[in-house]
Amino acid sequence: MLGFFIRRMLESKDKNRKQMQGDMKKIKALVIGVILTIFTFLPYIAQADKYPFDFFKEKVTLSIDKGELNVEGIYYIRNKFSEEEELVILYPFPIDRYHSYPHQISINYIDGKNRESVQFIQEEEGVLWPLKIAAGATKCILIEYNQAFKDKEATYITTTTQGWGKALEEAKFIVSVPADFREVKLSYQPDKTEAKNNRVFYYINKVDFLPVEDLVVKWK
Repeated sequence: MLGFFIRRMLESKDKNRKQMQGDMKKIKALVIGVILTIFTFLPYIAQADKYPFDFFKEKVTLSIDKGELNVEGIYYIRNKFSEEEELVILYPFPIDRYHSYPHQISINYIDGKNRESVQFIQEEEGVLWPLKIAAGATKCILIEYNQAFKDKEATYITTTTQGWGKALEEAKFIVSVPADFREVKLSYQPDKTEAKNNRVFYYINKVDFLPVEDLVVKWK
């Protein structure tokens, strides 16, 4: 997105570390700090190379039907430092008078063919959970959600990538809509369009990607 807002768990090395991992309720104490988003993050934007975590790649599939958006996103975060680090992630959703809060959400860590289900806390803006990354390791995160909307417009948040202080090395988006949607417009220019199985697929490939607008799909 992506859209992750992150905040380093500065107390990860002290006695509160195990308590933070073991009790999800205590994560709520960090919500206010995380919600500060870009303001909390300003010191890191100027020196992203000094921050231990690097969100560098995403692949997102948006399947749009009448009144329903299904999202499947795969996100890659690496720990550049030589010791284990922890962070808290807030994954935001577009929620307004046209977009309802997602009614199905799942998060999994992926390692080859293995999946590890992730517990999370639902907040007004999105979902929140702690993430630990070993020294020099990369975490692959699969996030899926279904969201209802009321208008002929669906949004996927990408601008929160700016909170990481650097561009994504690679971002791929696949947007599919029913073939009977008319005058479909995307806020990003597709690299390829394909019609199959009564649907139209739009493929968007980006490198060195630091979005200034969200991915918005409109139709008539």
